[in-house]
Amino acid sequence: MDVGQVCRKIAGRDTGICVILSKPEGSLVLVDGQVRRKKVNLRHLWALEQKLELAENADHEAVVAALKGINILVKEKTAKSVGAKPVRQRGKAKAKAQAAETSAPKKGKTKAGKPATKKAAAASVPAEQKDADNKGAGTAVKKDAKKVAEEKAQVAAKQPEATMAAEPSAAPAAPEAAAEKTA
Repeated sequence: MDVGQVCRKIAGRDTGICVILSKPEGSLVLVDGQVRRKKVNLRHLWALEQKLELAENADHEAVVAALKGINILVKEKTAKSVGAKPVRQRGKAKAKAQAAETSAPKKGKTKAGKPATKKAAAASVPAEQKDADNKGAGTAVKKDAKKVAEEKAQVAAKQPEATMAAEPSAAPAAPEAAAEKTA
């Protein structure tokens, strides 16, 4: 293979049409075109029928113009625009910046009626709904079950008369019903 030989690069990271730009140095040649300009192994190249008139080590623009002459387009890469690098803040300056970002109210509800924080949102959800949401969640379900048991105990403590009134009337009714069924 000689300088100006059009090839297809068939192995490695880059694949595409390229032109050989240097004489072989062992098994390596310099290529350019639809691939990155670099030295590649001859075994990674498949020679095509076309041969271009290029000088050895021709620049990229000459290679693109020669390939355009045989209807092979080379996609031009544009350079990335580099913006300003963010400045790292430390110590008091960082604390001031964080305080400025978190100037929203921490507790209560916002104007839209939504909880201001996640904790406020979690507190407004009933325990029964938490149990339904956390099925199979392991320890979270156990903690919620303890809360439900505590809530039931508090409700029972507030209404002792209602629970006592319901229990005595239910207890004697059961043996009388059993006696009537046997008779």
